[in-house]
Amino acid sequence: FDEGKGVFLANMGHLHKPVNKDNWMTETRTDLFSHHTMKKESHEVDAFKEGEGPGVMGRMLDVLERNGEAVGATAVNTRAAMIDGSPK
Repeated sequence: FDEGKGVFLANMGHLHKPVNKDNWMTETRTDLFSHHTMKKESHEVDAFKEGEGPGVMGRMLDVLERNGEAVGATAVNTRAAMIDGSPK
C-alpha cells in the first residue's frame, strides 16, 4: 500500500443472509451449488442490486475516478461483468 500498489479480491460464495443446513433451501435467493451462478454473483457482489453498475471492481473504479484517480480495467478473452461499472 505504501508503494502505491494494491490488489482487491472479492470473496467467493454468496449468501443474502445467514442460513443453516435446515433452512438454506427456502431462505436463499440464488442457486448455491451452481458454478455459473456463484461466478456471476462473485463478479457482481451486490446481493440486493443496490449498486450503480453490475460489477464490483467497476463500481470501485468509478469511485476512484470520481475522486480524481486515473483508473483502467482489462479483461482477457471476454468482457467480464466484474469490471463493468456505472453506465453513466
